[in-house]
Amino acid sequence: MERAAASRRIEAPVLSNLAGPGCSTSPAGTCTVSRPSGWLASPARCRALASLAGMLAVVLAGLSPLAAQAHPHMWIDASAEFEFDEAGRLAAVRQTWLFDEMFTAYALLGLEKKKDGSYSQATLAPLAQEWMEALAVPQTHFFSGVRRGGGDAPRLPFGPWRDASMAWHGDSGRISMTFYLPLKQPAAAGGQPLRLDVFDPTYYVAYDFSAPGAVTLKNAPAGCAHTYHPPNELDWQTAAKLAELPADIETLPEELFLITRSLSHRIELSCP
Repeated sequence: MERAAASRRIEAPVLSNLAGPGCSTSPAGTCTVSRPSGWLASPARCRALASLAGMLAVVLAGLSPLAAQAHPHMWIDASAEFEFDEAGRLAAVRQTWLFDEMFTAYALLGLEKKKDGSYSQATLAPLAQEWMEALAVPQTHFFSGVRRGGGDAPRLPFGPWRDASMAWHGDSGRISMTFYLPLKQPAAAGGQPLRLDVFDPTYYVAYDFSAPGAVTLKNAPAGCAHTYHPPNELDWQTAAKLAELPADIETLPEELFLITRSLSHRIELSCP
């Protein structure tokens, strides 16, 4: 999808399999129900399953007038575990995303609850599978990238994702998704620092890695350490401009895109 010089089009990958059984999506992003009955056979459910592929505008337009009037639209409390192999190389990153209550409520619409009000793994597992398939497309790429050194260094490619699971947190009324991203080739930990950048350049999703213990190292060589660099806070003028954007906007003004693309949560690894 080409970006015009004066504006940035929000990249919303729309694939026929993102919405799950009973739903399909058009090139314009419209969800169509093809099954006659069942919880999957509803436009709302179709939109919810496509949300993580860039359809958040459609999802949140159905929540409330307030939710549809501001960027970001989803808040995620995140954590990351860096896993090293026996040779002391960075082999994988395991992330957990805890979704906000509003998005959780919408994503779970129509799903069968257990007698105690919770959700079984059998119920939640298809969501994790579908959302990971959506996040794996090049336009989103899990909103994550491992790089070596500073600046615009190229991403180290991930191998196929695995071990995705979803959990229900009854105390907070939220769901979380955990997934494992192995590097295609493990990266030596020494030399220039490795870093993980997590961000959504369209600022539909806002992350937070600030909780105690949100970043951990597993099997790291002695002397390895991590440093978390949160993004700069938005000034009130930019925040106000983002709040004025409707949820179904297809383009971000150039000046806003240049700001939001810099809102990266950076975790830097340094090893001797």
